[in-house]
Amino acid sequence: MSRTRRTLLRALVITHLVGLASLFGGTAAVFVLTHAGERLAGGAHRAFAFEVGGMVQNLVLLPGSLALVLSGVLLSLLGPWGFVKHWWMIAKLVGTVILAFHGQVQYRPVTFRMLEWARADALPADWPDLLFHFQRVGIIQLVALVLVCTVGVFKPLGKTPFGASRT
Repeated sequence: MSRTRRTLLRALVITHLVGLASLFGGTAAVFVLTHAGERLAGGAHRAFAFEVGGMVQNLVLLPGSLALVLSGVLLSLLGPWGFVKHWWMIAKLVGTVILAFHGQVQYRPVTFRMLEWARADALPADWPDLLFHFQRVGIIQLVALVLVCTVGVFKPLGKTPFGASRT
């Protein structure tokens, strides 16, 4: 393997890990902010928590999910695993795309709609149910992200690149 290719693969791995960390940390931060803003104080603190949660989604989750998906696709194309050579690569790609898509297309707009309600202090009658659903979705995303990471790390029924030298 050439030095340039090795450097490119390392840069892609670092980008992939940074994207993963930002997706995981950003989702956890939004969950903690909204939970703390509601449970500890409510009122203006609720609006502040959703405001900061929206900023986290714009500045951390959006670029992180893009970096994660793009670097993952490039790594699977250029790396030793191949794009569709192993079932777990396909599962990991599909899971990551679903998580990124869901976070940006469904979870993010709900955050901003809830922020508008919190700013106006005009909470709908079903606010507790909406908040519970919002936080439950955040937990489900975190669990799904951990599962996708576990598949990527342990590579079920697949040899590691060093497997041949161990046998």
